[in-house]
Amino acid sequence: MLVESGRDDPVLSGVNHENDKIILSERASSTYMNASRSHYPSMSPNARSSNGVVRMQSQKTSEHIGPDGRFKSSICDQPNGFLRKQRALCLQYIQLMESVVRGYFMGLRECEYQFSAHRWNCLGYNLTIRSPPSRRKTGKVLRSSQAEGQSRSKRVRTYMDRLLSSGTRESAYVLAVTSAGISHAVTKACSSGMHDSCGCDRTIYDHERQPNFEWSGCSDNIHFGAAFSRKFLDSREKSRVLRNPKLGLTNLHNNHVGRQAVVNKMDIKCKCHGVSGSCEMRTCWRALPDFRSVGSQLRELFQDAVLVEYVNNRLVPKSALYRLAPVHIGNGYSRSMASESTSITNLPMPKENELIFTTRSPSYCHHDPRFGSIGTYGRRCSVDSKGPDNCNFLCCGRDFRREVFLQQEKCKCKFHWCCEVRCETCEKTVVVSTCN
Repeated sequence: MLVESGRDDPVLSGVNHENDKIILSERASSTYMNASRSHYPSMSPNARSSNGVVRMQSQKTSEHIGPDGRFKSSICDQPNGFLRKQRALCLQYIQLMESVVRGYFMGLRECEYQFSAHRWNCLGYNLTIRSPPSRRKTGKVLRSSQAEGQSRSKRVRTYMDRLLSSGTRESAYVLAVTSAGISHAVTKACSSGMHDSCGCDRTIYDHERQPNFEWSGCSDNIHFGAAFSRKFLDSREKSRVLRNPKLGLTNLHNNHVGRQAVVNKMDIKCKCHGVSGSCEMRTCWRALPDFRSVGSQLRELFQDAVLVEYVNNRLVPKSALYRLAPVHIGNGYSRSMASESTSITNLPMPKENELIFTTRSPSYCHHDPRFGSIGTYGRRCSVDSKGPDNCNFLCCGRDFRREVFLQQEKCKCKFHWCCEVRCETCEKTVVVSTCN
């Protein structure tokens, strides 16, 4: 349902009305872009995520940054949510931690790109869920404000934290794409010589022998990058296995799928040598893929993700369990769809190149911190689109508001000798639809 906006709309505060036209000012644009925040009073942009990588990014102050712009080892000692093994890796490979942070956020940005038009759009890593102050068993509020602050900081979680603990299809993608991002960024850092313990890969790979072909011996070292990503990220999930084996094993599997996606997309690049580009000899090396191709491949795996169950200490596709389910045939009798030799131990395990999840996804239409859902209130939509950003779909059947702006922009630019570019100012009608 379409709702035309009026002058009294709070979203339009700060706009100038001239001749019944709405002129989009800088203040109005900022107000409009942040309008949806009012729907979520529990959100805070100053996130204190339980994820150590996110908190490292938030702690990038001059105190922990050296003159070369890289992290100091002191960043590893901060209360950033690292486990003991992660902290040890941080101290040992402090020069690579900048790449770890960069790779993690590269994965999140890719996730936002892939799902920008969907109900779930991969946002929430910097939006915290505020819990009420904890009370002791006696019902008394914590006496010390300092103790209360420390306790609260431990309880604070972001929407992304909740999502990654939900076991949904969306959490599988985030785990995979961030694992791939760290693998990609660390590999790139090694090839550029940022750390003494890693460099380019000088392995001579199997290749059909040709008289004019040879390996250059300096490929991107994806083996080190993937191994580092595995050690750094999997340590948290291995500790989770002890508390929640179903979720922990699922997350470990999805981390692996992300790393493997980068390995599978490694490309072979060659350079020709010879007189006048005759290519009498080629030297080739393995090069990192464009990360967009990795994100797109994981997006396809997201569509075909498999629902799993935890049976007899291992993960099994739920569809395979149906073969063991009894089918009612009347008169109180039932027969099994499975053959006599079928058993739990013979059921297939998830393939190593498919994403898996344990919990069916919510609609993501409404604000639901349990699943890390921000909802679609205040989201931009398209009335004419036939995709997931269609207003009727994105707004989940709720009303949406249509706002018409006149946006000023430069146009009819011409170059004048010498050396100046002169432009006219034109007005462009902008129609924006947002979900209520």
